[in-house]
Amino acid sequence: MDDLFDIATSMTEQFIEQFCFEDFWSTYGRIGNKKPAEKAYNNAIKKVSHEDIIRGVTNYQAQEHSRGTERRYIKHASTFLNEEAWKDEYYTEQPKLSKLEAAKQSLGLSEGEPRESANGIFTLVRVF
Repeated sequence: MDDLFDIATSMTEQFIEQFCFEDFWSTYGRIGNKKPAEKAYNNAIKKVSHEDIIRGVTNYQAQEHSRGTERRYIKHASTFLNEEAWKDEYYTEQPKLSKLEAAKQSLGLSEGEPRESANGIFTLVRVF
């Protein structure tokens, strides 16, 4: 009976490990070869939790998205894991605004927004 329990426990652990890797793989965006990524994931999961890896992936993706990085310049999943990149700090930059957009933002204006003038009359803001 103990052997059956051990087998079931082992199978459950393998299923969970495979599920976690598949979650990582789909979250990362399937960049690079899957087999090396799976090997790197299995090594990484011994050092850190699945949640920490996913948090790192999410932060890395947000940074690269905000920078407009082309897909070909994004690290392969195995590289991300082997470099322990989940530990890195990532910054999301605000998109650069044109001078016109910056002026509209500083004035609090947006296209089609009704504004009340000093005499109580509402006007529709049209910015060119």
